[in-house]
Amino acid sequence: MNELFQFNEDFEIEVNPIVHTLVPFKKVLEKYKNKVDGITELSFIAFLCNPKSDFSDIRDEKERKEAILISMVGANKIKLDKVTEEAIQFYKDRNHTTTSLFLDSLLNALDKTTGYFNAVNYTEVNSKGDLKYDPKKVMDSAASSPKLMTTIRELREQIKKEQELEGNVRGSGQKGVYEDG
Repeated sequence: MNELFQFNEDFEIEVNPIVHTLVPFKKVLEKYKNKVDGITELSFIAFLCNPKSDFSDIRDEKERKEAILISMVGANKIKLDKVTEEAIQFYKDRNHTTTSLFLDSLLNALDKTTGYFNAVNYTEVNSKGDLKYDPKKVMDSAASSPKLMTTIRELREQIKKEQELEGNVRGSGQKGVYEDG
């Protein structure tokens, strides 16, 4: 359920018809008298939650929300409320696979590791007078980072394949015997 929008035959963007059949998204659209404002809020949700979003590289959700709202035309008309939060959670819950959840956990750990590397100061000592940061351990970690980056790229590719498979299944209407859900 990655795509809340689709292109019509004139290559104009329109709301995917399935959106109208899903309660959390329908509630978002019903909040607004002006259809365009409802579509703007759905766009905000898609930018926030879709792994293919141009904003998906912003790991902190609060920062991502702020960046989206600053960038969006019509963002001042979005009513962020309980209905919005329910639609966001619904989208997230339906959008994740085991692989994407694992990648998200890995990226969270990588964020913490990045914080550790940013804090490294070879002049700091612990209570025993020893260096707080062991240069060898830091360099060993740095040396293994290319393999980690390769793993992350491979996981992203796997997620892309899973999403394509999901789209193909939706198009054909049924899964094969060995396809997982």
